[in-house]
Amino acid sequence: MASGGRASGNLPTELTTFVGRRDELAEVRRLLAGSHLVTLTGIGGVGKTRLALRAAAELHRAFPDGVWLMRLDQLREQALVAQAVAGALGLQDRGGCSQAASLAEYLAGRRLLLVLDNCEHLIDAAAKLADQLLRAAEGLRVLATSREALNIDGEAVLPVPPLAAPERTRPLTLAELGLFPAMALFGQRARQAVPGFAVTEANMAAVAGICRRLEGLPLAIELAAAQIRVLSPEQIDDRLSDRLGLLTRGGRVRPARQQTLRASIEWSHQLCSPAERLLWARLSVFAGGFELDAVEEICADHRLPADQVLGLLGALADKSVLIAGHSEGVAATGCRRRCGSSGRNAWSRPESALCCADGTGSGMSSWLRGSTPTLSPSSGRSGRPGCTGSAPTCARPRTSARPSRARPRPGCASRFTSGFFTTGSPGMSARAGTASARRWPGRGSRPGGGRGGC
Repeated sequence: MASGGRASGNLPTELTTFVGRRDELAEVRRLLAGSHLVTLTGIGGVGKTRLALRAAAELHRAFPDGVWLMRLDQLREQALVAQAVAGALGLQDRGGCSQAASLAEYLAGRRLLLVLDNCEHLIDAAAKLADQLLRAAEGLRVLATSREALNIDGEAVLPVPPLAAPERTRPLTLAELGLFPAMALFGQRARQAVPGFAVTEANMAAVAGICRRLEGLPLAIELAAAQIRVLSPEQIDDRLSDRLGLLTRGGRVRPARQQTLRASIEWSHQLCSPAERLLWARLSVFAGGFELDAVEEICADHRLPADQVLGLLGALADKSVLIAGHSEGVAATGCRRRCGSSGRNAWSRPESALCCADGTGSGMSSWLRGSTPTLSPSSGRSGRPGCTGSAPTCARPRTSARPSRARPRPGCASRFTSGFFTTGSPGMSARAGTASARRWPGRGSRPGGGRGGC
């Protein structure tokens, strides 16, 4: 391959203000100093790309051969990844060998940072190419963004949390606004939509409510801020009971998956296997966090054998749909969803009724009564569409109460929680980011949102 002559890189100019993320930027620098590959993971809309671009820009002096960005979101074929990276580097195909081999030859002896953005839908090709290039080029560093890790040797994974948002515990003062990047982001994006907008004492409670109910997810906050052209902060906060219907005003040049909040969640849903989608939908009967033994008894049946549940939960956690956490004194493995609920009726789509109509709801009732549910093929699961086809409708579990019959054994065990929204209104069921798992009542409560910016 021959180079097109560019040497400094191809990072785009930032057109909007970068908010927060001081701790995350420092961690990216630290990880890249000791690892050849760093992957930023997290739910869609949490700010992985923006963080990667800012970190790469700040590191450009450390890479004399440039900092190069390859956006993979528009690619649909695994075989085109190496060719696309070569094009981003300005290389011309000389023929005679594979694109990956030619890239490895070109990068050998160079000190260069390659940013691979949005790897999740081409994860196999991205992982294989990164592995081949890193083994051939000692001076190469790769900074990747993906909803799941590349899972290759030498990879350092940095989960990207949502922005810090205020809790309900006490009123805020204007002097405290700087403590919450989520509110700063809303204020700045709202000011772009309506020049002169400011967070004041009069609207501060409503802005705090918006950021809290959206749990610091940058994409959701930006979509909410865009509504300031026609709605006041108080009206936006009131209408968040229908998040998926409200948050639909993405910019014209945004990728399709970022035009609306629903599109972002559906992108994650499409990346799941049919079995993962089925479990995702059935987890809607829980509210907040849940543990492995509960999921195995409530969600398993002939279509979803209990011995597959653990592997599927792990797969959903890998894809940033669930957050796995650990709780002292809890014996069972548990999790929390990343696809938020809101109002506990979540998605107003045909599948929303499925979780109860297919027998999962009765399984929960049996669990809470202390008996093991028996879900037969006649329960309706196999005859209803939705769980394996389109995005889950109640992305949030409907109960967080753990039955008294299942007393935990002493020790430390993991719990799973969802990663979109867990509070607020119908629309999603999860909290974005890597917040600690919500614990069952009586065992403590979920701490506040993560720190950082967009």
